[in-house]
Amino acid sequence: MNAQIRRLAVALIVMIVALMGALTYQQFIFAPTLNADPLNRRVTDAYWNQERGKIVTGDGALVLAQSLPVGSPPDVTYTRNYPQGAKYAHITGYFPAAIRGQMTDLEKVTEPVLSGKADSQWMQRLQDLFTGAQPQAGNVSLTLKPAVQDAMVTALSGKTGAAVALNPKTGEILGMASSPAFDPNALSGTDGTALQNTYNALLADPQKPLLNRAISELYPPGSTFKIVTAAALMSHGAVDADTVVDAPDTLDLPGTNVKLTNYAGESCGNGKVPFRKAFAMSCNTPFAALGMQLGGQPLQAQAKAFGFGTVPNVPLTGVASQFPPPDAPSFLANAAIGQQSVRVTPLQMAMVASAVANDGKIMTPYLINQEMSSDFQVLKQYTPQEFSRAMSPEIAASIRQMMVDVVQSGTGKAASIPGLDVAGKTGTAETGVGRGLDHWFVGFAPAQDPRIAVAVVVEDPQGVRGTGGTVAAPLARSILQAGVSQ
Repeated sequence: MNAQIRRLAVALIVMIVALMGALTYQQFIFAPTLNADPLNRRVTDAYWNQERGKIVTGDGALVLAQSLPVGSPPDVTYTRNYPQGAKYAHITGYFPAAIRGQMTDLEKVTEPVLSGKADSQWMQRLQDLFTGAQPQAGNVSLTLKPAVQDAMVTALSGKTGAAVALNPKTGEILGMASSPAFDPNALSGTDGTALQNTYNALLADPQKPLLNRAISELYPPGSTFKIVTAAALMSHGAVDADTVVDAPDTLDLPGTNVKLTNYAGESCGNGKVPFRKAFAMSCNTPFAALGMQLGGQPLQAQAKAFGFGTVPNVPLTGVASQFPPPDAPSFLANAAIGQQSVRVTPLQMAMVASAVANDGKIMTPYLINQEMSSDFQVLKQYTPQEFSRAMSPEIAASIRQMMVDVVQSGTGKAASIPGLDVAGKTGTAETGVGRGLDHWFVGFAPAQDPRIAVAVVVEDPQGVRGTGGTVAAPLARSILQAGVSQ
């Protein structure tokens, strides 16, 4: 072989090696970048039009989200469908194939599972690679109980507010509702212009139907916060349930000309009452005075132990409840009764109730029960995790009995269920906007062996509905009944 032929052969070999290297780089190294490029229409079209897995309730009885085919073979695409309409909208979110990049809530959080790309699905992907089968989407089951969710949605119908129910022993979210809501089907069609118009209208609605008030809205908790204050006082030995405390009709707030009163100017007994009675009657003056005596740091530490300052990973996007350090005695007095700058989510107050129900221990709230294969074989099971120890079992037992007294003989009688001990606490919080009030009830049942803990809040911007005991307590009763009947 002469030199010219050898040079030509070497050149050909170099070219072949370079070509193979370039192909290898494109197929195995640069491919993920190409697939993720939004300008790659072939990939993005396939992604947004593929069949996704289902979101179902834990018992599999209800399908909350599914993909439906559109068109005829071979030009079949898929659109997302929500059979339960608005009932679970703030949980499932929506997947708008015609408005790419705007999926929300569980559609977004569980995207890897629903599209077949989760770590738990690696075996299926490997099998599909060798068999040449189409990628298989996975499914997700939730902890929700349909009967509890139905009761919540019915209770909140026509009102603005939210409700959350937990299993206090495990942290499972049994129900979560926000009102007003929206129909996710209106945001999942194939007409991009129509979807964008619908989305813009919902976004501009002053009632904020897209907002999940259960985890993303902050409210003053009012007297429901007295559970936290009571835990702090008892933990520091300031009182027990039978301690007789001063309960004047008015309390002068230091450094101000303001006199703090009980709700509607009512008297709290004869001016001296056992602490349990002050709790049952939801008296403001003794709690404000005791809060000032205790100090801001212990109250703030107690709030933190209940979860204030932390966003629970349920795993929907929410906000942290707030107990800013009071910088004046008058601020501390109001903070001790759930006013001033104290702000909570309904989920947070359900966690507070759960702590009392579960002997002082809070379990981490969670919504996803299982990740499953395309044929509903369990790939990953979510399990209960401890969130924090909020108080001792002994203090939790004392507060539990005080909460039973609230329902049996105090401000929460409207939450009572014949033949069942219910524990609860009412709250009527001033919003600071005009005459606006937020009406609360938090509680659990059965009191001695709790299976469900609940928090309900109803907004009353005109301050005309009533109190937490007359507005929120009856709604909580229907939710608790649904929970204990499961």
